[in-house]
Amino acid sequence: MRPSSYCSTRGRAYVCALLSAVSLILAGSLIGCGGTNANTSTTQSSGKTLRSISITPGNATVTLGSSAQFWATGNYSDGSKADITSVVSWNTSQPSVAVVSAPGMIASKSVGTTSVNAVMGAVSASQSLTVTAAALVSVSVGPQNLSLRPGVSVQLTATGTYSDGSHQDLTSSAAWTSSAIAVAAVGPTGVATAVTGGSTTITATSGSVSGNDLLSVASLVSIAVTPSAPTVPLGEQQQLSATGTFSDGSTQDLTSSATWSSSAAGTVPVSATGLVSALMQGTATVTAQSGSIAGSDIVTVGPPVLVSINVLPANSTLAVGTTEQFSASGVYSDGSTKDVTSIVTWGSADSTIATITTGGTAYAAQVGNTSITATSGSASGSAELVVDPLLAVTYFSGANTSGLTADGTVRIDNPGVTGGNLCAMVYVFDSNQEMSECCGCQVTPDGLLTLSVNTDLTANPLTGSVLQTGVIEVVPADYASNPTCSPAAITPSGLVATWATHVQSFGGNTFTETEDSFQRTPLSQTQLSTLQSDCTFVGVLGSGHGVCTCGYGD
Repeated sequence: MRPSSYCSTRGRAYVCALLSAVSLILAGSLIGCGGTNANTSTTQSSGKTLRSISITPGNATVTLGSSAQFWATGNYSDGSKADITSVVSWNTSQPSVAVVSAPGMIASKSVGTTSVNAVMGAVSASQSLTVTAAALVSVSVGPQNLSLRPGVSVQLTATGTYSDGSHQDLTSSAAWTSSAIAVAAVGPTGVATAVTGGSTTITATSGSVSGNDLLSVASLVSIAVTPSAPTVPLGEQQQLSATGTFSDGSTQDLTSSATWSSSAAGTVPVSATGLVSALMQGTATVTAQSGSIAGSDIVTVGPPVLVSINVLPANSTLAVGTTEQFSASGVYSDGSTKDVTSIVTWGSADSTIATITTGGTAYAAQVGNTSITATSGSASGSAELVVDPLLAVTYFSGANTSGLTADGTVRIDNPGVTGGNLCAMVYVFDSNQEMSECCGCQVTPDGLLTLSVNTDLTANPLTGSVLQTGVIEVVPADYASNPTCSPAAITPSGLVATWATHVQSFGGNTFTETEDSFQRTPLSQTQLSTLQSDCTFVGVLGSGHGVCTCGYGD
C-alpha cells in the first residue's frame, strides 16, 4: 500500500516516494544504532521486511530517441506495498542500448534490447526494454506560404523528423494531395502547378503522419497588348504580345496561351500566337483573352514599303576604263516590283577599283573586285563587279604600201588613273594572227607616245616580210613590278587611252587616212598567257627581229 491516498496517483509518485524515504530515515534515527537506511536494508522501523520488488511496465518497447518511465513497487512482509521508484538503485544491463536518466526514467541510445534493473539492498527485480528504430513524428512541407501565377510550377519538398531527432527527405515517397485541385494540382513527386486564382492546402503524408503548406495562386486582373496601335505596311506581318498583370502585382507573358481574335479578319487576320498579317489597307481591333480577362489593340494597315532591292546585272566583268549601267529593281512588302534606279543611293565597296554615279553608271578604274550597292532606307541590294585588265585592239591596213608616202600611227596616252607610270605592252600580229613584233614602252602620267606603224611596229618582223595588214593589241601594265617594261613578264594594271591613224589605199597614189579609238575589252587569263609566251619566243631568236620600238613623245 502507498503511504496515503495522495500518493495513489502515479503522476505524484516521485513526491510520495520522497516523503516515504524521509519518513524511513527519521524512523531509523529514532531507533538508533540498530536501524538501517532503506537503500541498504530491507527492514523498516515497523519491523516489516521488504520481500520483493515489482517493476512496471513489463517488457516495454520504445522507439529510438524516446524514453520509458519505469516504476518500482516494494512488497513487504506484512503484505503491504509501497512505491519505492525513487529510492531503489536503477541500472541497465546494456548501457549502449539504454541508460538511466532519472529515477525509473530510461533513455534509449541505440536499437536493441536491455534489462532494466531495480535494486534495494539484497532485493532486486528486472524488466526487459526493447528499443526499436526511430519513428516518424512529423512531416514539414516547404517552401512555406508560396504564391504563384497561373501556369507556373514549383517543386515542393517533404522533410520527415524522427524520434531520434534525425531528418529524412520524403519528397519522392510521400503521398501528395491538394485540397483544391482547381486552384493548384500536385503531382506524385511534389510538383505543384498553379491553375487559377485562389488558395489550396498541399499535404504530404507518410504512413499516419502528415504535413501541409498553404499555396496561393494570384488572379489575373488585366491584359496589355503591345506594341500599342501599330501601323503595319501592306503585305507585311507584325507580332503582337499579350502581358498579364496579376493581383500580386506580378506580370506574365500570355502571348502563347491567350486566345486571339480580330474584328476584321479579312483585313488583319491574327494567328493563335498573336501574329497579324496586313492583307488590306484599313484598321482592325485585335483582342487577347484569358479566361474572363481581355485586352485589345488597334492595328492599322498602311501602304506597302520597299523591303529589298535587286541590282542588275548581278555579276559583271569590265575592262579597266570601261563603263556599265546598273539598274535597281525594288521589291515591296505586297510583292509588287518597281524600277528604283533613279531613287536609290548607289555605292561601291572599293572606289579605287570602280566608281559609280548617282544614276548607277559604273566606271572601271583599276583591276580588282568590288561590290556595287543600291540602298534606300533599310532596304538594300548588291552586285559583284570584276574589273579585268584592259586589252585595246585595232586593225591596220595600207602600211608599207609601195608608192604611198602616208604612214599610220598609234598614239598611247596614260590618263593617270593609277597616279604612276605604266608600261604600254604592244603586240603586233600579221593578217594570219601570228606574232610579228612586240615591245614594252614606258608612259608617264598624262604622257603621250606616238608610234609609227611603218617604222616602229612593222619594220622588224620575225619572218622578214614587211606587213601591210594586221592587228595591234595594247595591254597597260604595272611599271613598279616591271621597270624594264618586258612584254614577256607583265602585271596587267591601269588604263591607257589608245587610238590609231589608218591608211586606206584606193589604187595608184590615191589613199585616205582615218582615225579611230582602239576597241577595249577585258583581257582574259588565256590571252595574257598567250601574249607573254609568244613574246618570249620573239626574245629567244636573238636576231632583234620581232622587237618593235617605242616611237617618240612622252
